[in-house]
Amino acid sequence: ATCNACRAGRWSSSTGSSQLTTCTNCSPGRYSSAEGASDQSACNACAPGKSNNVTGANSSDACTDCSHGRSSLSGMRSCDRCRAGFYQDATGQAACLPCVPGKYQDERNSSACKLCAANHFANETEMTKCHVCAIGTVAENQGSASCSSCAAGEFGEPGPVCTKCGEGRFRQGDASSALLCEACPKGFYQDATG
Repeated sequence: ATCNACRAGRWSSSTGSSQLTTCTNCSPGRYSSAEGASDQSACNACAPGKSNNVTGANSSDACTDCSHGRSSLSGMRSCDRCRAGFYQDATGQAACLPCVPGKYQDERNSSACKLCAANHFANETEMTKCHVCAIGTVAENQGSASCSSCAAGEFGEPGPVCTKCGEGRFRQGDASSALLCEACPKGFYQDATG
């Protein structure tokens, strides 16, 4: 009589075994196509970007790609969800990517980042929310990484919005405060808004 080999997906370091139960399954996140494996090192880790939750997997086919919004290191039972501030738009990836300035992600498991709304900005990577522009500054477009000061002839109000200076008032573009317009000095006038 001959000894039977532990089947693929299992291994045994015991000698003189008389029971099939001495063959131990490869753990989830691993697989082995070898028959008669004598130690756990025969169980190969699923590649990064893949996972399997199968015990005793006998082929790398048991390792499946992580879906959009997820990633994994090698030998993982399951793929991890991308955390807030990150995304993954491809399948089978080893890592999630950070949202870039001008974008944010407030949810986990995302395949894309969101653009900051007008008058909001994200000035760093990995943002989970956008900041509101300060009064006296605006961001006219979505996806801004910063806000710009109100232009000459305008002042900032809550919203934030830039409002044209009224008649008889002015504000220079390099003025230290964009929050107010100054009255025209003696000997000067302004008959237009802005």
